[in-house]
Amino acid sequence: MQQKTTKTIHALLVDDETEFTSTLSKRLNRLGMVTKTAADGSEGFGILETTRFDVVVLDINMPGVNGLQTLKAIKQCFHEVEVIILTGHGGIPEAHEAIRVGAFDFLFKPTRFEKLAAQITKAANKSGNHRPTRAVA
Repeated sequence: MQQKTTKTIHALLVDDETEFTSTLSKRLNRLGMVTKTAADGSEGFGILETTRFDVVVLDINMPGVNGLQTLKAIKQCFHEVEVIILTGHGGIPEAHEAIRVGAFDFLFKPTRFEKLAAQITKAANKSGNHRPTRAVA
């Protein structure tokens, strides 16, 4: 019998709305993704320095270092990590800037969970962080 392989997706969720990231993390975990949360850009960047992720889901409007600044720093230091901007703030100019700097996608809150999960999967498949695959029966 032939086995399929599937990549375990590791996603970092960076948003100052901690209830949102907690709920999103639990839902993504149920899909088999491994997640970690951070409450701001500085914390998220610090986590990236010690832990490898395929995808970062990043808010724009956060205290301290904002999402666009964090995106720029991530793409400079961790260019293999894909970043999805998910925000309730910002508009077309911010979306254009984020894509120009290297974001994989720019989504507005609220967005359907299924759409976000699909985009995370697509971004992880594009990510340069190739992890060993695990066998699935």
